[in-house]
Amino acid sequence: MMKKLIVSMLFLSITGNLFAQVFGKQVPNPFTMVEDYTYNRTFYVALDKNEWVKIDLSDITDIDRLTNADSILKLFLRDIQLLNDSLENPVTGKKIDYYIDSTGRNQIRIHQQNPLGNSFIVAKEDIALLKSQQDTVIIAGIIQNPPKAVEKMNSSNTDLSFHFYLNDYNNLEKYTNGDLNPN
Repeated sequence: MMKKLIVSMLFLSITGNLFAQVFGKQVPNPFTMVEDYTYNRTFYVALDKNEWVKIDLSDITDIDRLTNADSILKLFLRDIQLLNDSLENPVTGKKIDYYIDSTGRNQIRIHQQNPLGNSFIVAKEDIALLKSQQDTVIIAGIIQNPPKAVEKMNSSNTDLSFHFYLNDYNNLEKYTNGDLNPN
């Protein structure tokens, strides 16, 4: 009796899919960025110490909506603080994608890349490990209640994105004082 049970379990497990297995099609990516965007306006802003930000807008009228850029950064910093333990290695180059969903579910994707080698600086008898790659933080989302578009090229959404290129992603904290907001 026991042999029949074991043989039938073996036979059934070979032919059936287990829970959470997908065969014959690709598993969908749970991280959904806006797919049908075309940015019509791009602005580059130099920040401190060889850091900069690229701001993409789908329509020029959306520039007035950037008056809360510091609030968007504060929202990002609040959410990324929950993942700081995953970002502790000071020499990895980090790419952080942050999508502000219109339903209030913000999504975070983190890629870290170890340097191909190590760089050091030696001063007298002290030695310090140098970080050789900048961090990239991309904050993207849909503008809620957008004004009537003038140059809109997108099929359905009014989108924005900030691409921060920073020596350390923690430097975003110093840009939450309102300096990024247009006057």
